[in-house]
Amino acid sequence: MTRRVVVVLLASVALLAGCGDDNNDAVAATSPTTAVVVGAVALADADFVGQVNALCVEQQKAIGGLIGPLFPGEPSPEAMQEALDGVVQLSRQLADDIGALTAPADLSDEVAALVAALDAGTDVAASQTGVQFFGGEDDPWAKATALAGEYGLTACSGHSS
Repeated sequence: MTRRVVVVLLASVALLAGCGDDNNDAVAATSPTTAVVVGAVALADADFVGQVNALCVEQQKAIGGLIGPLFPGEPSPEAMQEALDGVVQLSRQLADDIGALTAPADLSDEVAALVAALDAGTDVAASQTGVQFFGGEDDPWAKATALAGEYGLTACSGHSS
């Protein structure tokens, strides 16, 4: 497996996790770390990080299912494009899901930065062909992965145990 494939697999598996909750009920403050938000759910920092990390673990399976069958071996350009298209779709869904989740107020800037980095990486990946993407060395999601690690999203940064 080439270095690029390993980097992409690890970064994609680590980062492309869906998160969110379709529950739009208001949450009352039950502790000093829980915010009150009318019409949306705001989670405490630990709850937010825990939810995102748990969902990252689940989503890793989907990314692994897309990329894993390509290697080892010599995948066709069509198979690489199909896998890349799936990774891009999952990345866009992740950004949408994060954006839909009401983060604690003290994490809102970090979440916005993470979503922006995720979107930027997805745009770079989407601009490439499957052959270019899997044959290159650069990780378009490196910044998003680094931010996830800084924010304690260990499962999303590839640093979970």
